[in-house]
Amino acid sequence: MKAATFIVLGAALQLLASSTVEGLPFDRQAATFADWRATFEHARNQTGIPGLSVGVLHRGKVIFAEGFGTRNKEGDPVTADTLMPIASMTKAMTAAMIGELVAEGKLDWDDTPVVEYVPEANFDTSVNAELTLSDYLSHRT
Repeated sequence: MKAATFIVLGAALQLLASSTVEGLPFDRQAATFADWRATFEHARNQTGIPGLSVGVLHRGKVIFAEGFGTRNKEGDPVTADTLMPIASMTKAMTAAMIGELVAEGKLDWDDTPVVEYVPEANFDTSVNAELTLSDYLSHRT
C-alpha cells in the first residue's frame, strides 16, 4: 500500500474523530459532510492518488458514501460503488479491530471459542467447537 493511502486514511480518521453527526440539525450535518468532502479531495490531490472511495457507517447505517477522482486512464469517475483492489488489507484491518476488542477485555485471543461470540459460526460442531480467534486469524483452520 502506498504511503499516500495512509495519508488519506489518516485524514479520514482525523475527520471522524473530530466530527459528530448524530444529533446535529440537518443543515449542520450537510456542512459536516461538505467539510469531509473538501478534506478527502484535498488529501487525494496532495498525495497524487487518482481516485478513492470513502464509506462511513455509524450504528449500522451508512451516513456517508462517496467517490473522489478517477478510476482509470479513461477518466471514469470513482463512485461510492466503485470496487477497489485492496489486496489483503481486510485481514490486517480485521486483526487490528479484534486486537482493540481484546485490549478492552471484550474478547480474548486463545481462551474462548469463537462460537461463544458468534454462535452461527458453528458450521461443523466437531471442528469449530474449540476454534479461537487466534486459530481463525492465523489460518490454522
